[in-house]
Amino acid sequence: KEFWPSFDRMPYHFDHFYKIAEREGIQVVVDSQHSLDIKIDGLPFINDNNIIINASDHIPEGDSLVCTYARLFNYYYLNKDGFQNFHFCVNPEGQEYEELCLAAGFLAVAPCRMVLEDLRNGIDPCRKYQLSPHFARRRIQMILNHLIQLKSHIALQG
Repeated sequence: KEFWPSFDRMPYHFDHFYKIAEREGIQVVVDSQHSLDIKIDGLPFINDNNIIINASDHIPEGDSLVCTYARLFNYYYLNKDGFQNFHFCVNPEGQEYEELCLAAGFLAVAPCRMVLEDLRNGIDPCRKYQLSPHFARRRIQMILNHLIQLKSHIALQG
């Protein structure tokens, strides 16, 4: 059974979200705006069965898609046995927990191309996305691993 988030796919996309949301009985509301300035304040979102996602390819900091995944992570954290170990480590009412939710949302949806572009431009993803170095390092490592695999695959085909 797939618990959220597994971080074993690169990158997550809408299909994954829809499958999880459908299974959990969560209604997905698509917003076609370029960006929504939605804050994650007010966690936890308990008994909230409407989640808004941003259908735009561009996903800036604070975007509703990141918040959506954070809210889904929040749902799993509070309701699923797969996060039992986390329950003992982090109080679900503290700032650390909110940061954990946001980090989970970012790790799941921040497109690789955006992070790579940031790195090329010398922008620190930790500062841009306001995440701990641990989470940013993990995301960057996943991207690098993906690029190495892609390069090997292309070399084998050539």
